[in-house]
Amino acid sequence: MRERCAAWWLAIRIDAASSNALATRPTALVTFVVSPALSVVFLVSLSSAMGSADIVTTAYAAVLINSVLVVTLAMATSMTRDRQLGLIHETLGRCVYRLRFWIPRAIVPSGATCVSTTATVGCILALDPHHQIHVAVACLTLLPVAMAVGMGLGVFCSGLALTMRDPYLVANLVSGLLVLTSGVVAPLASYPRWAYLVCRYLPGSGMVAALRSAADGHWDRFVGGIACDVVGAIVVASTGIGGAVVALSAVRRGRRPIDAF
Repeated sequence: MRERCAAWWLAIRIDAASSNALATRPTALVTFVVSPALSVVFLVSLSSAMGSADIVTTAYAAVLINSVLVVTLAMATSMTRDRQLGLIHETLGRCVYRLRFWIPRAIVPSGATCVSTTATVGCILALDPHHQIHVAVACLTLLPVAMAVGMGLGVFCSGLALTMRDPYLVANLVSGLLVLTSGVVAPLASYPRWAYLVCRYLPGSGMVAALRSAADGHWDRFVGGIACDVVGAIVVASTGIGGAVVALSAVRRGRRPIDAF
């Protein structure tokens, strides 16, 4: 048991050292505090300009989605750095199916994000003229779900990036589309029907829908939103692992040079 704990602790330390977000204190401050806060302000301003009736719920939803993106991008950049150093082929080939390879990449950014997100939720609650405690509680309850979705999308971006020459392509697409597909600025019900049918099953949309339901007092739909996102996180993570396996298989069969990693 002690050896397993030591192995996990070593993996966490190695992945923390591979993270560009933790390279310096100012970089960590910008990554986990300044950038998410500015993103929340932008999304709230956009929602207000569109005439949204519930700016406070939009702010909480923006906090959750930004938490997802921070974890996702931290995992993707960590994998990219290891790829640039030529470490991926040796490590991934031995443990592509092991949780010890993937989970430590999310632990450090998840911990930092939880702290900053909790503080942000407290600020929103203080600024809310109605002090809707039940919405703040719902947001904090959904925070572990946001970390799970961020981890799933992080594995998705990291794994599929191994099949491409541009290691940042998938992560950039996810970060650009997640705000729209999750329904932060406007509820998914206001989207065209085809867009609603597609977005409702994508990661992130479930917890935003659950948050909006809790804000409206419909707690019976809360668990359904959580379950939808948990299943979605597992599906996208499995897709990412599948992409990594395909990339490794191509290298081993000689279809792709090893330095492509």
